[in-house]
Amino acid sequence: MLAINPNTHMLYAVGNDGVSVIDGRVGHYITTIKLDYPNEAMTVNLVTNTIYVDSFSANTVSEINGTTNRLIAFKNRVDRPDALAVNPVTNTIYVANREANVVSVLNENALPTVTPTNTPGGPTLTPTITPTLCEGGCGGP
Repeated sequence: MLAINPNTHMLYAVGNDGVSVIDGRVGHYITTIKLDYPNEAMTVNLVTNTIYVDSFSANTVSEINGTTNRLIAFKNRVDRPDALAVNPVTNTIYVANREANVVSVLNENALPTVTPTNTPGGPTLTPTITPTLCEGGCGGP
């Protein structure tokens, strides 16, 4: 998995041992940010220069500071995160779970713990902070 921040020209490559950082302007390897678990997907918030990396096996979303290239924290426990996207205008992170057909909608400043559950009417979320579940798409401005 690859991601790029066009503002800083940094390229991020996910591997089994973490996220490698490459200066895209000159093609030089900068560092590898070590993560304990294999990672599957990532996204970059271009406004905050923050990289988010999910780990399907660890049920986590890691937050990396793109300026210092350091792991900030494991921000959330999300059941089987599979894909990530970020809206830099609202600082909202979208985390997909293919097994439960759920999209968790997380605010970057207050990431909740959410537990996807399946019900006869379809998947639902049981959050500690109320995220938005987008079934059939989320409308917006």
